[in-house]
Amino acid sequence: MSLRLPSADLVITGRDPEAVLSAKIIGATAVALVVAAAGVPLNRAGLLPVLFVLIALVLVGAAAYLLPDVLVRRQARARREEFIQALPVWCDLVALEMAGAAAPQEALVTAAEAGTTWPMHALRDTLHRAVLAREGHWQALTDLGTRIGIPDLAELGRLSQLVSHEGAQVRDTLIERAASIRRRALAGSLGQAGQRDESMRLAVLVVAAGVIGLMMFPGAMAVMSL
Repeated sequence: MSLRLPSADLVITGRDPEAVLSAKIIGATAVALVVAAAGVPLNRAGLLPVLFVLIALVLVGAAAYLLPDVLVRRQARARREEFIQALPVWCDLVALEMAGAAAPQEALVTAAEAGTTWPMHALRDTLHRAVLAREGHWQALTDLGTRIGIPDLAELGRLSQLVSHEGAQVRDTLIERAASIRRRALAGSLGQAGQRDESMRLAVLVVAAGVIGLMMFPGAMAVMSL
């Protein structure tokens, strides 16, 4: 795992890089001071060797320094999963609006305004800014997908931009991408369920082996003592 946070993780979580860095430095310093305050008296009392205190300082300080990165990555992963779940719904809504004779640009905004989740808000705000900046809607969505690390959105924007002059092709593209995202999400869920089942089986085997070992241990010791 890279020690440097990807910019997409910071963007999708709304975190400022300087604020994250400050949290890392302050957290590591505070934890190191606590460990030092507890370890130095114990060392002077002869209860802890100085090497142990130094190792604890390094390990705990490093953990505190990396903790904000872990939290940001976890939040970014959760937000991406939420966005990917909302994306096919939005695609379907856009396709429905276009089937009702709405123009593609109008359908994009109307579909985004139908939702109250943060992915819908992000889509709506991006489209509104594109209007103010006189930027193409599909290009704005492509840029958003790139910035927040959602390849499905970026690819959808690029594909739709290629056929933007044909409303029917845009609608078909949206429907196909929505179905593709759902299939991939289902496959991922099934894979995770299989991994959990394997983990449970392994845990049961380990526990069973431990129980058998404990049951056999007294007999084995008795045999060895003969």
